[in-house]
Amino acid sequence: MDVQPFGKYLLDREIARGGMARVWLARLRGLGGFEKRLVVKQILPHLASDPRFVAMFVEEAKTLVQMSHPHIAPVFELGVVDGIYFLAMEYVEGATLADVLEEGSLPPPLAAHIGVQIADALAYAHERFAIVHRDVTPRNVMIDGAGHCRLLDFGIAAPAEGEGEGELFGTPGYLSPEQARGENVGASSDLFSLGAVLHHALGGSAPHDTKDITTVRELRPGAPAPALPESVAPIELRRVVSSALDPDPKARPENA
Repeated sequence: MDVQPFGKYLLDREIARGGMARVWLARLRGLGGFEKRLVVKQILPHLASDPRFVAMFVEEAKTLVQMSHPHIAPVFELGVVDGIYFLAMEYVEGATLADVLEEGSLPPPLAAHIGVQIADALAYAHERFAIVHRDVTPRNVMIDGAGHCRLLDFGIAAPAEGEGEGELFGTPGYLSPEQARGENVGASSDLFSLGAVLHHALGGSAPHDTKDITTVRELRPGAPAPALPESVAPIELRRVVSSALDPDPKARPENA
């Protein structure tokens, strides 16, 4: 595909496409041969026509550009070109956790190492900016060659398929029960999603159905949390994951 101009950026090639956006490997060029490699994420037209999504996207993107944390991919610019809303973001060379997990589950020390980094990013977002991610999933965790993680897509979760509850945002399999029901969510919902990511990393699969949110939507406080087999991780790590996956937000850890 030929290079495409997009505002002040050059779009070299599409590297991903999902329910929310098209993602391009791009360049910003300047005087004297200056060139910066980055990622441009274009919001899909059906979402750009949804005033509720646009309002959420614009408001929270204004917060994202203020964030500076080693485990959060920086956002450089929020803009609109020819009616297309976009984010210009850091290009992280590596693989998503989803790609890594396609090869199988992780040993406990590595899963814990990744979990600590994601939790650190969430703590920063929750405590400094009062912003909830809403879509903590393996595909939103980038890992570089040194094992350094960056969490992507704060506050701009894609719509999830649901029945009878209106439009939901997030990814089935990692959604908290309250998020699956379309209720207001807080930091504890992100902790549930982090628990689901760790459950997947250690046990080989998400704790709930990744194609249907009905089961998790119906979970109520008092229902048992999914438990990992004893063989996959030490008891301390299994307790952390189970605690994060408690259906009752108040029973989850106090903070990331």
